[in-house]
Amino acid sequence: MRKGITMIKTTAITSVAVIMMLVCASTSLAGDAWEMIITAYVNDAENRLIIGQRPDAREGIDGEHDVPALLAGDIMAYLELEGQEYWKDMRETCLTQCVRTWNVFVESELIGETVGLEWDAAGIPDDIAVTLTDTLSGSVIDMKMEEGISYENTGDRDFVVEARKK
Repeated sequence: MRKGITMIKTTAITSVAVIMMLVCASTSLAGDAWEMIITAYVNDAENRLIIGQRPDAREGIDGEHDVPALLAGDIMAYLELEGQEYWKDMRETCLTQCVRTWNVFVESELIGETVGLEWDAAGIPDDIAVTLTDTLSGSVIDMKMEEGISYENTGDRDFVVEARKK
């Protein structure tokens, strides 16, 4: 009888150890994941875009982590992915030095109005630098140091967001 109880205890301890190892492994993978919401707005209209990295995401269109855009209204912001418009695009996590880029497009027929982009980069790991390049003006913004930009709408505008693992 004692042998059976010892066997059950050993099995239970082994099971707990395996579960703890799996939890620790998934927690370390989750630590490599990040996302950032970019809100494009004009007057009372807005679109939210989500970019980021996840260990289980793939490059290109990934049905699990990417969301197609439905475009209408006073502002239409989207990420271009393989010639299609998306509101969310998650990329595979970089484990070593690498660069991930997202092409951001903002369209509005409200010429002369102020268009803004805002974001919160607080959740991006310290070893990742993130910049926003305005392809019209050529200006480059450190997205960890600034919380947004605004400009007078003269027509469609595109930007490049670059995440670089140091």
